[in-house]
Amino acid sequence: MPPIATKAYYRYKQIDKDGTFFYSNTVLLNRNAVICKPTLKVIANPVNGSLKTSVLSHGNQLATISITDNTGRKLSLKQLQLVSGYNATELDIGIIANGYYYLSLYYQQSQLLVNPVRFLKQ
Repeated sequence: MPPIATKAYYRYKQIDKDGTFFYSNTVLLNRNAVICKPTLKVIANPVNGSLKTSVLSHGNQLATISITDNTGRKLSLKQLQLVSGYNATELDIGIIANGYYYLSLYYQQSQLLVNPVRFLKQ
Protein backbone atom coordinates (compact mmCIF):
# COMPACT_ATOMS: atom_id res chain seq x y z
CA MET A 1 0.00 0.00 0.00
CA PRO A 2 1.54 3.36 -1.00
CA PRO A 3 2.02 5.97 1.72
CA ILE A 4 -0.61 8.67 2.08
CA ALA A 5 0.51 12.02 0.70
CA THR A 6 0.92 14.58 3.47
CA LYS A 7 0.10 17.56 1.23
CA ALA A 8 -2.65 17.94 -1.36
CA TYR A 9 -3.82 20.92 -3.36
CA TYR A 10 -7.52 21.48 -3.96
CA ARG A 11 -9.69 23.79 -6.04
CA TYR A 12 -13.09 23.53 -7.65
CA LYS A 13 -14.68 24.68 -10.89
CA GLN A 14 -18.18 26.12 -10.69
CA ILE A 15 -20.17 26.06 -13.94
CA ASP A 16 -23.31 28.19 -14.15
CA LYS A 17 -26.41 27.33 -16.19
CA ASP A 18 -25.41 29.84 -18.86
CA GLY A 19 -22.06 28.06 -19.36
CA THR A 20 -19.86 30.60 -17.61
CA PHE A 21 -17.43 29.13 -15.13
CA PHE A 22 -15.30 30.15 -12.21
CA TYR A 23 -12.29 28.52 -10.54
CA SER A 24 -11.86 28.83 -6.78
CA ASN A 25 -8.57 29.76 -5.16
CA THR A 26 -6.19 26.83 -4.75
CA VAL A 27 -5.81 25.76 -1.14
CA LEU A 28 -3.26 23.49 0.50
CA LEU A 29 -4.65 20.58 2.55
CA ASN A 30 -2.19 19.35 5.17
CA ARG A 31 -2.96 15.73 6.04
CA ASN A 32 -0.63 15.78 9.06
CA ALA A 33 -3.37 17.64 10.90
CA VAL A 34 -5.91 14.87 10.26
CA ILE A 35 -6.25 12.37 13.08
CA CYS A 36 -6.75 8.90 11.62
CA LYS A 37 -8.49 6.32 13.74
CA PRO A 38 -7.38 2.71 13.69
CA THR A 39 -9.60 0.05 12.14
CA LEU A 40 -10.46 -3.24 13.84
CA LYS A 41 -11.52 -6.42 12.03
CA VAL A 42 -12.42 -9.93 13.12
CA ILE A 43 -10.96 -12.55 10.81
CA ALA A 44 -13.25 -15.54 10.12
CA ASN A 45 -16.54 -14.68 11.79
CA PRO A 46 -18.14 -16.90 13.29
CA VAL A 47 -15.25 -17.80 15.58
CA ASN A 48 -14.18 -21.15 17.05
CA GLY A 49 -11.64 -21.38 19.90
CA SER A 50 -9.29 -18.61 18.84
CA LEU A 51 -10.32 -15.08 17.86
CA LYS A 52 -8.03 -13.64 15.18
CA THR A 53 -8.05 -9.89 14.69
CA SER A 54 -6.42 -7.31 12.49
CA VAL A 55 -5.83 -3.73 13.63
CA LEU A 56 -4.73 -1.03 11.20
CA SER A 57 -2.92 1.68 13.14
CA HIS A 58 -1.68 4.96 11.71
CA GLY A 59 1.03 5.31 14.35
CA ASN A 60 2.74 3.64 17.31
CA GLN A 61 0.50 3.51 20.36
CA LEU A 62 -0.43 1.36 23.34
CA ALA A 63 -3.99 0.02 23.19
CA THR A 64 -6.26 -2.44 24.96
CA ILE A 65 -8.50 -4.88 23.17
CA SER A 66 -11.54 -6.18 25.10
CA ILE A 67 -14.35 -8.67 24.67
CA THR A 68 -17.71 -7.85 26.25
CA ASP A 69 -21.02 -9.66 26.35
CA ASN A 70 -24.46 -8.19 25.59
CA THR A 71 -24.75 -6.79 29.13
CA GLY A 72 -21.45 -4.89 28.84
CA ARG A 73 -19.53 -7.23 31.15
CA LYS A 74 -15.84 -7.45 30.18
CA LEU A 75 -14.80 -11.06 29.64
CA SER A 76 -11.28 -10.58 28.32
CA LEU A 77 -8.66 -7.81 28.15
CA LYS A 78 -5.35 -7.78 26.32
CA GLN A 79 -2.84 -4.96 25.99
CA LEU A 80 -1.33 -4.38 22.55
CA GLN A 81 1.62 -2.32 21.42
CA LEU A 82 0.41 -1.15 18.03
CA VAL A 83 2.87 -0.18 15.34
CA SER A 84 2.11 1.82 12.24
CA GLY A 85 0.43 -0.50 9.71
CA TYR A 86 -1.36 -3.81 10.19
CA ASN A 87 -1.19 -5.57 13.56
CA ALA A 88 -2.41 -9.16 13.93
CA THR A 89 -3.36 -10.63 17.29
CA GLU A 90 -5.07 -13.74 18.60
CA LEU A 91 -7.26 -14.16 21.68
CA ASP A 92 -8.11 -17.54 23.20
CA ILE A 93 -11.89 -17.62 23.65
CA GLY A 94 -12.25 -21.36 24.15
CA ILE A 95 -13.74 -21.00 27.66
CA ILE A 96 -16.32 -18.38 26.62
CA ALA A 97 -19.83 -19.76 26.04
CA ASN A 98 -21.31 -19.75 22.55
CA GLY A 99 -23.14 -16.57 21.60
CA TYR A 100 -22.72 -13.00 20.35
CA TYR A 101 -19.99 -10.76 21.77
CA TYR A 102 -18.37 -7.40 21.08
CA LEU A 103 -14.71 -6.67 20.41
CA SER A 104 -13.53 -3.14 21.30
CA LEU A 105 -10.26 -1.26 21.04
CA TYR A 106 -9.35 1.35 23.68
CA TYR A 107 -6.53 3.83 24.03
CA GLN A 108 -5.26 5.36 27.30
CA GLN A 109 -7.54 3.32 29.59
CA SER A 110 -11.01 4.36 28.43
CA GLN A 111 -11.03 6.26 25.13
CA LEU A 112 -12.80 4.09 22.53
CA LEU A 113 -10.81 4.08 19.28
CA VAL A 114 -13.25 2.29 16.98
CA ASN A 115 -16.86 1.19 17.12
CA PRO A 116 -17.22 -2.25 18.72
CA VAL A 117 -17.20 -5.19 16.29
CA ARG A 118 -19.85 -7.85 16.87
CA PHE A 119 -18.83 -11.48 16.44
CA LEU A 120 -20.37 -14.91 16.96
CA LYS A 121 -18.60 -17.55 19.09
CA GLN A 122 -19.63 -21.09 18.05
